[in-house]
Amino acid sequence: VHASSDEEAASGARSLLVEAQEGLRLMREIPGLWTVLGASGLAMFFAGLMNVAELPLILDDIGATEAAYSAAVAVAGTGVVFGSLAGSAGGALLKLRQRYLMGLLIMSAGTLLFGVAPTISVVFLTFIFSGFGNGMMLVYERLIVQTAVPDRITARVFGVKDALTAWAFALSFLAAGGLVSTAGPRPVVVAAGVGLLAVTVVAALGMRRLQVDGLRGARSDLLRNGGLGQHGSHLVSGGDHWLTLIDDLGNGGDDDGGELGSSIPR
Repeated sequence: VHASSDEEAASGARSLLVEAQEGLRLMREIPGLWTVLGASGLAMFFAGLMNVAELPLILDDIGATEAAYSAAVAVAGTGVVFGSLAGSAGGALLKLRQRYLMGLLIMSAGTLLFGVAPTISVVFLTFIFSGFGNGMMLVYERLIVQTAVPDRITARVFGVKDALTAWAFALSFLAAGGLVSTAGPRPVVVAAGVGLLAVTVVAALGMRRLQVDGLRGARSDLLRNGGLGQHGSHLVSGGDHWLTLIDDLGNGGDDDGGELGSSIPR
């Protein structure tokens, strides 16, 4: 009995390893996906730097009170809520990509402006921007994954995403203390804003391939599994339907945000 249990445990471990390797292999077939995950991880790293530097910047450099700092944090949280609600309608993959990049850009602008803010009233305004952009970026990142990734590996993709985000945030907190002590809070926040802007530019270039390659990866997955499978949050079945989706993406979608196929939810 014990030998049988050990064999079953070993078989289960091998199965999990094979599943993990298969998931990573399928993820590599969607090159733009890694750009999204990497950009979001780096964005969280720079956001972590700002989180550490914002307290001494507001209290020491600007000379605001602790109550004003608390109010600024609440304003940023409100911005995150409204930014998250901006993604509630979903949309076509092209539109999701554009809004994800817009969220990164707004977050970058808010962080840069916060780095040069002279008064607490200006800080409130910049926190609304950075919070709103942060909320948009997080929601549209998830919507892109749900739309561009076959359902059977979605959980593994989200696992990789959460791991990257957690490590990036942890590393930012470890690095921020020394950076703030050495350079001061204002230069650290400005550097974080510049870093976010660079991430936005690189993401915009890398995500151009997401449109076609994402669904090509799904197409390959469907062919390996007999031509029937799940893609994102909608069913992809038969030859004509996914070919229509691929063609729509290959044409770049409608510039005004037209739908990709008829089954991607809005």
